[in-house]
Amino acid sequence: MTGGLFDDEPTHAAIGKGLMGAGVGLAIEDVQVVVKPLPGTTLDTIPAPYAAAGQGALSPQEQADLEACKAGMNNLHNAFWIAGKSLETMKSGNLQRQEHPNFAEFVWENWEVSESQMHRLTEAWRIGESLAKLGYKPRESQVRELTSIAKESGDQKAVVVYDSVARNVKRVTAAVLAGVVQQLPPLNTSSISEIMSMVTAILTAPEQRTSPETLSPAPGPQADPGGTAPTAAPAEAGQEEGAGAAAPAASPAGSSQAPAPKDPAPQPAAAPNPMEDADIMKLVSVANLLEKAARTVSAPAVRRATDKFPELTDSLITKIRANGEAVGRALGSQRQ
Repeated sequence: MTGGLFDDEPTHAAIGKGLMGAGVGLAIEDVQVVVKPLPGTTLDTIPAPYAAAGQGALSPQEQADLEACKAGMNNLHNAFWIAGKSLETMKSGNLQRQEHPNFAEFVWENWEVSESQMHRLTEAWRIGESLAKLGYKPRESQVRELTSIAKESGDQKAVVVYDSVARNVKRVTAAVLAGVVQQLPPLNTSSISEIMSMVTAILTAPEQRTSPETLSPAPGPQADPGGTAPTAAPAEAGQEEGAGAAAPAASPAGSSQAPAPKDPAPQPAAAPNPMEDADIMKLVSVANLLEKAARTVSAPAVRRATDKFPELTDSLITKIRANGEAVGRALGSQRQ
């Protein structure tokens, strides 16, 4: 076997006879470079199961084993984003062209990844990578709920939605994300602060507080910058602690009546919040459902279904078209 820089076995190069051939030997050390995989990246770096040593503190070896196993579990999440990036790079560069003319078939034959799963992975890897850089460990099912936002408004806004949800709930789940996304309007022109406010409004709505994914507890009173705890307002002069309300203190003019409070300055009317309008929320829900339906169905899927179950497929297509026409008639009413 020809030697190389990253060979597992050391190579033995011929040793010269000396400087200028004068017989002065040159000592040349054999160099062996061993590249070891990072813990948790291969099966060989995961320790085999063994019996527990006891209930005390972990030994240095046990701590190392724990870190390797944790790294292996973290790679389970990272694998989705790595696979998605790999798939997109191969497809965009047509790198499989010498092995197979059809990329989807190439992926299926090598890894048994379906075409729909391939698209999900390639759509999600940028979001997953960005969230991982922020310290999150999202699951593929969670990121899948954000891909519609990424397609419509960009990856950054999808990341903002996830981050905003994470700041408002105890545990992020795909169900919670799906519920929020269904209620969000298009975010093309929304700023980061506006998105965060909308997500918070959705998650703090009364109907959301009874959901299984409860909100994080609201922060308690904060101490002032000096470190002292907030205190109650001091009692009025002449009022004893624990007694009833004291008589009003004399006014500067000598009257026993307290000065009348000034009328508060008029506040500008708050702009209506579209997220609180029932009709807007219906349109948001329909728009999101139709977008999800458009991503789900494809011409190849329809052809395959027709070949396998022609009568059932024809019935389903008729039903889909009828509902689509009903939605179209409702949308057309705005011109009347």
